Amino acid sequence: MSPQTILNELQERYAALTSYQDVGVVLSQHAGSDTIHETLFSTHFIRPDRLRFDWTTHHPYPPLRHLQSHHRIWQNATGVFSQYHGAAEPEPLSDVALAISGAKGVSGGSSYTIPRMLIGMSGEFASEFLTVQAITDGETEGLPCRCVIAADARQRPYRLYIGRDDLLLHRVSSSVMDGTSSDEIHREIRIDVKIDEDIFHPTPKV
Repeated sequence: MSPQTILNELQERYAALTSYQDVGVVLSQHAGSDTIHETLFSTHFIRPDRLRFDWTTHHPYPPLRHLQSHHRIWQNATGVFSQYHGAAEPEPLSDVALAISGAKGVSGGSSYTIPRMLIGMSGEFASEFLTVQAITDGETEGLPCRCVIAADARQRPYRLYIGRDDLLLHRVSSSVMDGTSSDEIHREIRIDVKIDEDIFHPTPKV
């Protein structure tokens, strides 16, 4: 099986799920720094139109690292909303793709990776990687994976860890020329199970 075929099948896999949930972390490190920045996240999704994505960041200044900021985006029967830390009320948005894209940078990319495959956003996941170089055997946290080595349009290298048995994305590792790195890890993945509708109606304050 070719690497590009695996990416296409991965995308189709998420498009067919009736529900999805996970928790995870993004570990990012800037070039020349020993500090690792941590973004915690969770995802809940029910097809066709229920989504909630939460993430928590820490203050970037090391002595204030204990201070956390909580943020979320969600979609339910009443609409699409975002609520960033400190906002008294949710902000209504025109569509869920806008919510996902708007949160991409501040969530370390984690709002974008899985949710866009679940909702079928334009700009397919598989087509983002213009150079799909190789596929190797690998593992992440003890899980056997196929590791797809690829690069995007900016020639930024990626390693995509796709579960050998479940064909789900468990880890995305990337770096840029200046040495900045990012490691996005998905854990406690559950698919095609019942999720309480109340999850998609969060309390007003973050």
